[in-house]
Amino acid sequence: MASKSLTQFRARVLPDSSVLLCAYLGAEAFKNRESAPPPVFRLYRRHEPDFLFNRDYADFFDGLSWTGADLLFEGEAALLNERKWEYRDTTAQIGQTYAYWATLKGSETPPAGPCAVKVRHPEVWWPYAKLEERLNRLAQRHPDAVTLTSHGSSTRQRPIPGITIGRQPPEIALVGAVHPGESGPELIVPVLEQLLEHERPLLEKVGLAALPSVSLDERERQVEGCPHYLRTNANGVDLNRNFPAEWETIEYGYGLISSDRDAVTYRGPFAASENETRTVMAFMETHRPKAVFSFHCLAGICSPVFLTTRSGADHPVFQEACEAWTRPYAEGYYGQMREPAVKYACSAGSLPHWLYLQSGVPCFDLEWDGDAATKGCINDLTTPEMIDDCARRHFEGIRAVLQSRLR
Repeated sequence: MASKSLTQFRARVLPDSSVLLCAYLGAEAFKNRESAPPPVFRLYRRHEPDFLFNRDYADFFDGLSWTGADLLFEGEAALLNERKWEYRDTTAQIGQTYAYWATLKGSETPPAGPCAVKVRHPEVWWPYAKLEERLNRLAQRHPDAVTLTSHGSSTRQRPIPGITIGRQPPEIALVGAVHPGESGPELIVPVLEQLLEHERPLLEKVGLAALPSVSLDERERQVEGCPHYLRTNANGVDLNRNFPAEWETIEYGYGLISSDRDAVTYRGPFAASENETRTVMAFMETHRPKAVFSFHCLAGICSPVFLTTRSGADHPVFQEACEAWTRPYAEGYYGQMREPAVKYACSAGSLPHWLYLQSGVPCFDLEWDGDAATKGCINDLTTPEMIDDCARRHFEGIRAVLQSRLR
């Protein structure tokens, strides 16, 4: 088969929710560019409503035929460096998943593609630049109560931003996006903003520290349109299996094997092998919070379902401590007396297990409570309204936790 007329076909969602597509002339087309007429590009697009986040993955698009796709663009275009072609699809709609194909008019080979993207709402999935902007704004508005911190970088050398607010050392720490397709900055930063805006007297007595987004590289990939759920960092490592806490124990959760480098629960080549893991460890060792809440679930939403180390199930004193931290959180979040849902389930290599073995500090992975109002998060159907309501509830829960430390 002849080589394709276009190669390295890529797509990514831009901050304005348009889709930037690019491709390079194939070897033959590039070689013959001076003797042939100017190339005429054809771009095809098809909406893929059957793709479902958390059920379907990249292989959904494998071998997907361009037959029946709509012709989105046909025409000549200026080339970058005589070889690269770019096109911006400004008609893409937020919430939709698309497959694209591209070719040159007259080509005898099939189009390049499919190239798939999900166009997500920028208020539901924050880009790294927005996280930095919001944290910097907090530091500028509240210089007497906010300190921006740095404890390390991601696999691709993005600085992982940290922040402390209020009286230090912190009572609690908040951690977000250990898994990039889950929750984090979109909930944590609004909580910090509300505390600084409305609870300054409280913050003069107690404070907290936060790493709003840990797995920055793959979170950015999710923001830029990767349709399927991402769980690992850029090295393919599940950070919540990478901490030096009985790391050598092989886990079999979700029907997977944590020693299998092809599994999304891969623990990594050795304990604390990942930049992100070491950053979290340095953050905890520097600030030494008395309890930690790590935000999980899916697509920006999590609830007061508190998963902690399974080793704590046999320790009554630890269980009492867990209840003391989670009860006010649950009552504040729900606005009523409610038994906290504490589950002793976190595995070897997880952040909760590491903190338990290191210092006995209770750490909780927050999951989902089954509420019908937020069920859409399971399939990446989270709306800005759901995020706003969830962030407000977490503010109430975290405020209640901080207030409980003054009794």
